Formats: sequence, C-alpha cells, structure tokens
Amino acid sequence: MKKILFTTVLFLSASSLCFAGNYEYPTLYKSTRTMGMGGANVAVGGHVDAFYTNPAGLCRMESGDWEFNLLNMGVSLGANVQQFTEDLQDAFDIVDEDEQMTAVNETLGEYFGENMHFGFTDTFDIGRGGENASFALSSIANLSSDILPHQGFGAEGLMEVNTSLIYGVGLGLGYKVQENVFLGASLKLLNQESVKHNFSVAELVENQESMDTYITDDLQQTASAVASDIGLIYEFDSGMDSLRPSLGISIMNIGGLEDLPMTVNLGAAIQVDLGMLMGGDSDTLETDMETLEKSNMSDDETSEDDYKPSLSLGFDYVDILGNFDQDQDVAKRLRFGGELVVFDSILSTLALRAGIYQGYPTYGLGFRLLLFDVSYVKYTEEIGAYAGQVEDERQMINFTLGW
Repeated sequence: MKKILFTTVLFLSASSLCFAGNYEYPTLYKSTRTMGMGGANVAVGGHVDAFYTNPAGLCRMESGDWEFNLLNMGVSLGANVQQFTEDLQDAFDIVDEDEQMTAVNETLGEYFGENMHFGFTDTFDIGRGGENASFALSSIANLSSDILPHQGFGAEGLMEVNTSLIYGVGLGLGYKVQENVFLGASLKLLNQESVKHNFSVAELVENQESMDTYITDDLQQTASAVASDIGLIYEFDSGMDSLRPSLGISIMNIGGLEDLPMTVNLGAAIQVDLGMLMGGDSDTLETDMETLEKSNMSDDETSEDDYKPSLSLGFDYVDILGNFDQDQDVAKRLRFGGELVVFDSILSTLALRAGIYQGYPTYGLGFRLLLFDVSYVKYTEEIGAYAGQVEDERQMINFTLGW
C-alpha cells in the first residue's frame, strides 16, 4: 500500500482537475420512499419517515394504525463506485508488482474529479396514528462517505474526504388542532463523528506509517447536540372526499449539529383516493375483491378499505432562508414527485414512485410481502454549486422487517 500511495502521488501531481469540491447538502436521513418522490414530503406525510421532514405529517397516518420498522437498513452507492471497485480489484489481481502499480495508477487516473459516494443507514422506528394525536419514536445511525480525487497541488490537496457518522434517538408528536389543521414537534438527541479534510501530498507522505492513528487523533471530530423540529400542515376543503389538497411548513434541526443547519421548508401536496374517484361504491375495486377471495380470506379478516389504490403528489422548496452555505441556487432546493399505491393490503403492498430532485429525475418502487419490505430508488445528487453542473448518480436499496 505504501508503494501504491507513493506512485499515486507522483501520478496525481501531473494530472489536471475538472472539479474542485463537493457541494452536496447535508441530510440526516433520506428514505427510499421520499427520494423516490423526488424528495418531496413536507406536506405529504402519512408514514413514520415524516419524522425527518415534517413531524406534522405524522397526523396523516391512519387512525389506529401502528407502524413498526424493527430492522430498517439502507445502502446507497454512487454510479461509479462499483465500476471503480471492480477496476481497482482487477489491478490488484495482477501478479507482477511493477505492472500492478502501473495498473493501479492508471485506474486512479481514470476517476480524477469523480465523486465516490457510499452510504449506510439503519433505523428503528415505531409510530402510531391516532384520532387526534399521533407519535413516532425513532433511532438512527447514518454513515455517509464521499471521496473526491484532486490533482495533488493547491488548496484542494490530493483528495477531499467527507465522512460522517450521525447516530441518536428522537421522539415526534403530531396533534390535530382542528379537522384540517395539524401541528407537529419532535426532539432529537444526536451524536456525530466525522472526518472532513483535504489531504495534501506532503501530509500523506509524512503520516504514511501511522495514517489510522493520524486520522483518529488529529482529524476526527466529534459533536453532540439536542435538536428540535416543528411543523404545520393545513388541509383545504376541496369539496370532494377523494381529494385532499394541503400546504405544509416545517422548521427542522433547530439548535442541532453545526453540520445540519436549521432549514425552513415549504410544501404542497394532493392526495387522491383513486378507489373513490373511480366510482367504487365501497371504496374497493372488483379486481381487488377477487384477489381477496382467491386468498381464502373473509371480509371479516381483511378490511375492504385496505385494498383501495391511492395517489400522492408533492412539491417542496427547502431551505427558504438559504442556510445551506454551499450555495444559494434555487433549483437545487426544489423537489417534486408522486407515489402511486397500486394496492395496500394485510398481505402485501406495491407502490410506484417518480419525481424531480434538484433538476434530475428519480425513479423508485416499494414492495412488501407480509413482514418483509424492499424498496429501491435511483436518483441524482447535485454536488456542484448549481443544478446541472456536476451530477452524481446514485442508487439506494432498503430492506425492512416490520409491519
């Protein structure tokens, strides 16, 4: 590894840089559901993940329904991480030492200026919707790592490393003030361990014998904070029982970690009961009831309402005060998308999602069978100073055990 490091330094010193930094907005948690909808969830809610976007959205959970995510793990990868890993492994597999170092250098050279992203999230969530009051209890461990190779000289150094582990617990409460007015608040206890540093050539050479100790003792930073969130959702009277338009506002991360600045976010949403809209006299489609009969389950065992399809559309503008100091770009703060729940029963659920996030399309789906849920999303994170400058395509998959 020493030889690889030295030859890499020499190779990088003669290279050119096309991009000088990562301007990604920090986020405590990205759910596959929300990201599949283009990141829009301020006025949508209806699930425990509203805890991370607007606690007032907890009030939109079905009254009397519990949501348990006993095991909720997600992994996200940048588009070039897998190929980079494979190319680097091919180089390491070369037997001849000189040829191996040459291959490693060539591989690294192909990825200059390209961000390498890896993320892992594990949460434990319990939530319940009530007639007037709803709550969510959540614990989280979120690891996010980004590495950006540079040319080796200048202020940006050899490579920019931004790795952060945030973990903690939180409690969110939602309360129905009036029939169409929902308030929410949450409290979170958070801890962070991070390494955010531009490594220079000289720095790597000087600390080559004890790099792990150098990172732990000199570069790793720790922080802890108590953060709070408040939110509001107002539902308009559309004159139609099948249509629920709403507006939402949330103030997130009040007094929290320095790396997670307070943001004020606005959202609008429309939620459509497709079963009622399509004229089902009992909110149930005939095809759904046929599926119910084939599973040999009686009407007493499964509610007909469990089978009604629905459509949710959301539009968000986050950080209206411009507290994200990476830039002041408007397009990076826009999110729009929707979720089509094809069916939702005791046995299974299928949801299709799509949206626009920071000017780029997102696609996702979620499928649950009994207690096992898997969801997937493909989206693009803007790591440049404005939307459309430097895109970092990512994929995220999430596995959940719960109900």
